[in-house]
Amino acid sequence: LVLRERTMLSCCRGDEDSERRPCLRKLSDVVYDAEGNSADFEFCESGGKVVLKRLSKSASDALKGVGDDDPAVLLMWDVANVNDAVANLNAAAGAGALTPAWLGGGPFPITAAHLMQSIVNHLGTVGGGVVGNALLAPNTLDQFANVRERCSHLGLDALLMTLPGAVLPLARAYTLADRKAKTTASPCPVLAPPGVAHVIA
Repeated sequence: LVLRERTMLSCCRGDEDSERRPCLRKLSDVVYDAEGNSADFEFCESGGKVVLKRLSKSASDALKGVGDDDPAVLLMWDVANVNDAVANLNAAAGAGALTPAWLGGGPFPITAAHLMQSIVNHLGTVGGGVVGNALLAPNTLDQFANVRERCSHLGLDALLMTLPGAVLPLARAYTLADRKAKTTASPCPVLAPPGVAHVIA
């Protein structure tokens, strides 16, 4: 499965033509569920924020209680970097690199969808829930902190350490924590320890 990029038009709040100019960049082109073929929402970007639209029931339910005390984590995957990383990881595995348990033992060659879902599932073990392979919600504050800490330490994983800096980060982290704007995500950069690569930034 190869990820694709498409043209994106503005459809965010404040755009008087938003109803006539829908998003062309759907999450189905970027982020897949566990089966690799179903999107949970579409998105638009405006002013550095991400606005989610046309949520699936599972995504809508997960965001019902979002707020300052129950923040959600959204991962926006870098399509080109994910594809390049998959090629590098498949080569590393073929050369005998150890496969981490969170990747499910492969089997190699892995796909982009497999890598993204495996990372989100790995993060989800310390969070409150997983929707598709982009959204972690709902979370308590402690779970939110745990997810972000795990994000920051992904660069310490032996297999991910084989990735060249040119293919990183694989994704950027956003948070949804506004009860009045439950579907608007703001950047929430992840800080990695000194000398550790940013797998998720």
